[in-house]
Amino acid sequence: MTRVTLLSALPFLTTVSIGVTAHPHPRPISNLVDELVRRATTISPDNTCGGTNGYTCPDSSCCSQYGWCGTTTDYCGTGCQQSFSGAGATCSTGDAVTSGGYMPAGTNTSTVPRPLVGNVEYKDYSSGLGGIFECMTPGQIALTFDDGPYIYTDQLLEKIHTSYPDARVTFFITGNNIGKGPIDDPQYGWDKVITKMHNYGHQIASHTWKKWEMEMNEMALRNILGFFPTYMRPPFSSCTDASGCIQSMTELGYHIIYFDLDSDDYNKATPELVQNAKDNVRNAMKAQGKSPSTSSFLEIMHDIHEQTALNLTDYVMGLATQLGYKMVTVGECLGDPEANWYRASSPGSSFSSSSGGAATSSSSNSASISSSAAAASASGTTKTTTDGTCGGNIICGGDFPGCCSQFGWCGTTTDYCGIGCQSGPCLSSAARGTTTTKVSTTTKSTTTAKTKTKRA
Repeated sequence: MTRVTLLSALPFLTTVSIGVTAHPHPRPISNLVDELVRRATTISPDNTCGGTNGYTCPDSSCCSQYGWCGTTTDYCGTGCQQSFSGAGATCSTGDAVTSGGYMPAGTNTSTVPRPLVGNVEYKDYSSGLGGIFECMTPGQIALTFDDGPYIYTDQLLEKIHTSYPDARVTFFITGNNIGKGPIDDPQYGWDKVITKMHNYGHQIASHTWKKWEMEMNEMALRNILGFFPTYMRPPFSSCTDASGCIQSMTELGYHIIYFDLDSDDYNKATPELVQNAKDNVRNAMKAQGKSPSTSSFLEIMHDIHEQTALNLTDYVMGLATQLGYKMVTVGECLGDPEANWYRASSPGSSFSSSSGGAATSSSSNSASISSSAAAASASGTTKTTTDGTCGGNIICGGDFPGCCSQFGWCGTTTDYCGIGCQSGPCLSSAARGTTTTKVSTTTKSTTTAKTKTKRA
């Protein structure tokens, strides 16, 4: 199983995970890698950066969470991309999107089998974007929420649970964005929110770790739930064949999910503007020819916005109820059994849906992780890797010498022995600024179109 640490971009790619070396891929990517490395060491010619197209900002300019260079708190505050900011620019403490430091506990998920199960498409070229845009069953609406959990999500869950107890929605989880902290770090409490999502019967899906990494999100969700999703929404709602994204997501066993009803809540996130988002939804659902007997909807919202979580969602759910639509998960609206929505957390475990409707895995749940590395750690022994993967007490050596990288692979360059190095001859100083090349890539990718109509 090849690694995935590359996600987002323009139609021909951009943002990549920092400090990871490419691994073998079944299709040529040399031109892609060269282009990414070139861009990462090039000062932006058009004031775009990072997640927008991979360029680095000029000196003293921060790269904002939206991929633009600037010097105010709008650029250097929440979501600021330190790795693509210029020399002398500093993202605000706690807000920076950097590559070093935190790594979800346990072994990586690279050895988990990825069979493509069920009848729902894993790649669909009819749209040109290789994903699914609409539900299959008339009379249903799948409400989806991107980028959470966040400070409003728990209130949103309780509102749905009490006011619309039969409704089910889908949360596309982002693992560590907008300065909220890692979802599986108990000190932040997101693990409890995600567990509540699942216990309330909602579907958990992936929206990547920080808009570019898949496996770290898998590991974090595995640490919380004991399993991880088979559904994902690509950053900025774009995953193209030309970039390799469609093939990458198919190899990883993901359904690529888009939407056919856009509330545009992202741009209508204030009390003064939220009515426009409500109008967008109402106009779409009440358009001529639309009715529960013939129509369905797959809608996108973002639970990181207060107006969405505490105002817009109630309106949308009330409207759906009034018009006679059943509110369901994405999996249900596609006719996919719940047992197919998730993947077991380790190669030897199995996944099933319990009689109570909550999905379960035979592997460990919550913060307890079942893996060979954890077992080795508990016994106080170390084992030398046999396949180049490492972590916990699985160390590098033999045919795979060197350092164990933050992403769980063995190697001898600074990509392995620098930032986040877990074991081996790690560099004593792994500061981001000590490396000369800002980006090295693995082989999995998604693309992102640079357009303001795309959703994060």
